Amino acid sequence: MKTSLLFLLFWGCLFAQAQQMALPDEKVNAAARTYLNKKSGCGLVIGLIQDGRRTFYTYGETTKGSGKAPTSQSLFEIGPVTEGFTTALLADFVMRGEVSTNDSLARFFPSGFRVPSYVNAYCRAVRVPVVSDFLHTPSYSCEPDPQNPTIPIRLCDLTSHTAGLPTLKRLRFWHPRNPYAQYTQADLYRLLNSYEFNGPHFPEYQYSPLHTALLGHVLSLKAQKPFEQLLIESICRPLNLNDTRISLTQEQLERRLPGHNASGKIRPYWTYDVLAPAGALYSSPEDLLQWVAAHLGLKQDNLYYSLAMTHQANFVVEQSTRAAWGWWQTPVKPGGKVITERYGQTGGFSCYVGFEKSSRTGVVVLSNTAQPTNGLGQEILKSLIELPLSAGR
Repeated sequence: MKTSLLFLLFWGCLFAQAQQMALPDEKVNAAARTYLNKKSGCGLVIGLIQDGRRTFYTYGETTKGSGKAPTSQSLFEIGPVTEGFTTALLADFVMRGEVSTNDSLARFFPSGFRVPSYVNAYCRAVRVPVVSDFLHTPSYSCEPDPQNPTIPIRLCDLTSHTAGLPTLKRLRFWHPRNPYAQYTQADLYRLLNSYEFNGPHFPEYQYSPLHTALLGHVLSLKAQKPFEQLLIESICRPLNLNDTRISLTQEQLERRLPGHNASGKIRPYWTYDVLAPAGALYSSPEDLLQWVAAHLGLKQDNLYYSLAMTHQANFVVEQSTRAAWGWWQTPVKPGGKVITERYGQTGGFSCYVGFEKSSRTGVVVLSNTAQPTNGLGQEILKSLIELPLSAGR
């Protein structure tokens, strides 16, 4: 109690609420204090799950001077973390036999609609001596495939960010204050109609929100439903994620926090058109911890097996980190444990979601300041699974 009182007095508008878990509260408080001390942050919520037990810690203010702390039900922009929901939707379609990951995009558009085709490369992995299969970073020897010289973009190319589509900056639609708003369905269709690949296609991870946006769009076409409605019916409602939405009710709008840039100034919310599947979701700490629990298999229903499909990792992102479907995976020692995580920022928010399946442990971190939370989330998650503390990559 004495430690908690000193902590609150020293940090002014810093609040914490927690129940006892395996990780001592003071470690979470110390990690949060370090984060807040370096940033111009306002609100911060940390959620932990360990073998079914859940705890939330809340710090700071909803906005500077408000005197009001965020809660586990506050709504945040989660930005790129949205991608894990979109790929879960694909996995659900695959599990129900409605699509295959090898399906060409041409299957989902009207007859005669042009889908870009790339020069198909036959690639042979060149192995080198490695410590473990997961840490192995393969190189490839590739050449055009004479049996199948061209191939349209497939769904699997979108989930792995290996289709080679351009970034928004290259398309000159990107704007720092609201980068996704101006890109419409008409723009996407013009891209598909005119885009040409330069040379053979190689299995290389190259991130672009166009991959996930196009994936969500074709699933919407397949179901003949708007993307948000499809996501709610197939993923959010079965998992009781009632605050994970694009369109908010009046009551939810009242719980939505204002976003702040790195200097602590309020910034407008980001808006989306056809790029919504790549970043448009709002969510709460409670919903995201429920999302983690579903991925950990704490409730093994049919949807769990769809979520598990999204944990397949094949393509190297950087060093030992690999890309799964909307997630990144990084091995950690000891015991061959693997952290599955996703994080990112918008103009006024930052979000981290990570878990380790063998220990049934997960962490979510949400901030309404656009400063990275991945180092904080990784530090706490590694502490929970009894690994050396690290600031993350």
